[in-house]
Amino acid sequence: MDKETEEIEYGQDLRQARAQKENTDVETEEIPQETQDELAAAANNKNKSVVFVLSILFKTISDLLDWFGLSFPIVGDALDIATGAISIFAYLSLSGAARKRGIIRSVGALLFELLPFGINDLIPTYVIEGIWTRFTTIKLANQAEEHLERMKEKK
Repeated sequence: MDKETEEIEYGQDLRQARAQKENTDVETEEIPQETQDELAAAANNKNKSVVFVLSILFKTISDLLDWFGLSFPIVGDALDIATGAISIFAYLSLSGAARKRGIIRSVGALLFELLPFGINDLIPTYVIEGIWTRFTTIKLANQAEEHLERMKEKK
């Protein structure tokens, strides 16, 4: 064998050894208890249906009042602020990324509803935000459950 071939084989052997070492490090590495608790809390978000049902109920009422013009400009804005506050407080019962995303979306919906244009009241902003947040929360909870199951299988 010439020197160049030996160097190539030596490099391949080194890469294989490193890959094996990385794989064993990942398998033997224990996940901290805090991370496991966070995953369990995120998986538990799926069970908080009452929060979403009540939140969407208030959001639907607010959007319906906007659609039918039953709320005057100042009264409508007060209703929008109240609905946004209820939504934000409802999302405080969630944990992890679902809480953060829910609150950010709720604040965004509130700011959109408070814009001084009349057309934005015709869009069901709060209902769309509530349904979107519910589906995102379920998706995050399912991912957390899958991750917890994989962790249990490794043990």
